[in-house]
Amino acid sequence: MQVIILDKHPMGDGRIERHIKYLVSQHNQVVRIHFNRSEMALSSGPFSQFGERGYRINVISDTMRIKNNPVYFNFFCLTSLIVFKAIKAIRSLGIDTVRPTIFHVHDPALLCLAGILKKSHFADAKIVYDRHEVYETQSFIWGIKMPNIARMYETRTSNNVDGVISVSRSHNTPIHKLFPKAMINTVPNYPCKADYNIKKIINKLENIKNNKIINLSYVGSLANNYDRDIDLILNIYEEAMHSYPNVTCSIGGQCNNQALKNRFIKLKDEFGNRFEYLGRIPRKHTVDLTERSHVGFFLIRPETTYWVRSSPNKVYEYLICGVIPVVRADIDHPEAFANCSLIFERDAPQDVIIRGVVNLLDNPNRLKTMMENSLALSNEFIFESVGINYINIYKNLFEKQ
Repeated sequence: MQVIILDKHPMGDGRIERHIKYLVSQHNQVVRIHFNRSEMALSSGPFSQFGERGYRINVISDTMRIKNNPVYFNFFCLTSLIVFKAIKAIRSLGIDTVRPTIFHVHDPALLCLAGILKKSHFADAKIVYDRHEVYETQSFIWGIKMPNIARMYETRTSNNVDGVISVSRSHNTPIHKLFPKAMINTVPNYPCKADYNIKKIINKLENIKNNKIINLSYVGSLANNYDRDIDLILNIYEEAMHSYPNVTCSIGGQCNNQALKNRFIKLKDEFGNRFEYLGRIPRKHTVDLTERSHVGFFLIRPETTYWVRSSPNKVYEYLICGVIPVVRADIDHPEAFANCSLIFERDAPQDVIIRGVVNLLDNPNRLKTMMENSLALSNEFIFESVGINYINIYKNLFEKQ
């Protein structure tokens, strides 16, 4: 089977990497057409990471100061230029247009492109949409309520989508209403056990009482004005470092918010090497940091309109790294995390969350026990148990013909 992956995610995205590696391991012909809109250092043209055949199309312009601008990318997706560049990639890679093909789309903006390519070059192909997010929440533009742009792409192509992969079974009923003709399956955001150094993690747990340093970390979205509560994470860091001289804190991710940058500078000035802003770091560095950490965070702002049930990469990665998740969000399986995490309700006051973390740090025995519980629980949430759902939906779509 031939799977052509269309995406505009940053390189190193965990979900897409797991997807590609799994398909390659199952002896599928995997092609990735990657639309790069954020990383200036990456060159356009053929590439490969895990044995797939890849082609990168750069959609960035530093001179016009529209680097990583979603408005520009959405405009690009509505022009014939995107089709021209995709066809160039297909011809450059020598892709067989007759072979049974799945277009697996990881971003709604590329759904229209998949439909055009199917109609023009891959008549018998199937389109599968990996719906990472929920786009039903409307946007406000100049005070006017508008549908989310991603939802517009979905509406425009809903009858052309043959299959949808969700991240949570709780999304499947509304997805069926949005894509009535599509077959639906679920692949939660579980980590691959093979990607982590389990011996290193176990050694961390066994030596926690001998290692006097306690590491708090967060690497991920720094969209402080959207849904992530980075202000709260920094408040926790500040209180923890004031309370315990053995606590170190780090935060990573691309930051375009000057107010946050100013806070990073202030914390660095006050606590020196005990605080570190890492910027955007490669995936392997994120894994290494998390394997060495003791407490991690997934905090959603309570006032956000994007308060939806999620299957967060972060939380499951914390588990497999023996890290205690501190969560304020609507996540799958919250009852399963009772013995290994601090989970707070949406309306929990900030001082309650801060005090909960500080009290945890004051109890080494409880800290160790909860970290051990995290690692033990992680066996229930690994990608190796759900990756087959990708193959199942592909096979079922072709058998349905």
